[in-house]
Amino acid sequence: MTAVVREQGKIRVEHAGGLADLAAHAEKWNALALRSRQKLPCLSYAWVATYFEHRLRADQSAACLFAYEDDDLLGVLPLVMTPHRLWGRRRPRLRMPFDWHTISVDFLVEPSREDEIIPLLISALDHVHPGWFCLELMRLPDSSPTLKVTGMAIPGLRVIHQFDGKGSYVDLEGGYDNFRKSLNSKFVKRLKYLNRKLSEDHEVTEEFLVEPDGLSEGIDDFIELEGSGRKKEGGAIRLDSSLVAFYKKLAERLGGQGWLELHFLKADGQILAGHFAPILGDVLMIMKISYNEDFGRYSPGSLLIERVTRHAFDIGGIKEINFLTDLPWNRKWRMKKRDYYNVLIFPRRPLSIVLGAWPARAVQILKSIPLCGTICRRIKNLLRKGG
Repeated sequence: MTAVVREQGKIRVEHAGGLADLAAHAEKWNALALRSRQKLPCLSYAWVATYFEHRLRADQSAACLFAYEDDDLLGVLPLVMTPHRLWGRRRPRLRMPFDWHTISVDFLVEPSREDEIIPLLISALDHVHPGWFCLELMRLPDSSPTLKVTGMAIPGLRVIHQFDGKGSYVDLEGGYDNFRKSLNSKFVKRLKYLNRKLSEDHEVTEEFLVEPDGLSEGIDDFIELEGSGRKKEGGAIRLDSSLVAFYKKLAERLGGQGWLELHFLKADGQILAGHFAPILGDVLMIMKISYNEDFGRYSPGSLLIERVTRHAFDIGGIKEINFLTDLPWNRKWRMKKRDYYNVLIFPRRPLSIVLGAWPARAVQILKSIPLCGTICRRIKNLLRKGG
């Protein structure tokens, strides 16, 4: 059931809990994600609803806040609530959806309205979760407008930004030829050799699936590929029924919006490498990469990245391929880097400040001191208990 919980001028904030209630906002929610500055599919209804359906723990619940001006959707705040007891009282610990299959979920706000809408959505938390302890946003890119807004003083709040490493992306400005010239000449020669060798030994094909019917079949192939080799020992999607359901539903919903590509490199019809690659606006995101270890001598993952990069240049309209991670192999492709941050928002109440903001700030200080890694990890584990 949807209820109005806050009003400010012409803007009203609605609270919705059930999945059926969220679906009523789906069309406008997805449209706002497409207009957003972040260009991250995980901010859409298609992604968040799928996370709520399949990735919540038994002790967690979910809801959303929506900011409307008349019939125009201006902002969305998706929330995961985890019980958190302090001094015998339940004080909700709130977090944006997050695991390593759903990252960088952020405030979704109409561009140019962030300074107004983000503080309004935060203020509405007092009406739906009185006594809330903190709100956590995990691994936001440095381009997130939330970092700018929460970097300024907001009455009644204490905000901490924690550096959370770097990510890598390929900038597609300048054309494919210029991109190839920017790569190390030895690496380019290696790619040519691997392509020639693979073509001599096998009939090579590439497949980029974008249509819903193809994605429906292709997601099964990708899950099977991702579960091959060392992955079968643990951590593979296919070993977790909730993850299988999550990826299949995600492929259905993103595919229905035209927001998903599955990339495959094949030899004699057998899949050598694959990408689960959401796309939103002018950003292509390589969310998951898998390859057949039996063909490791050909470096099929590199050969697929080469083809996908050329594909992105050829179709036009794509400005960036976001690889999310910062791994050693990213450097071979001369990827650019961006910083990521966690944002911790605490209401200025004694328990939240003393037991939340101060320890979080202490972690930041300790991390700046050499040889304090062990202490930082212990404090971080204490902070996450119950979360």
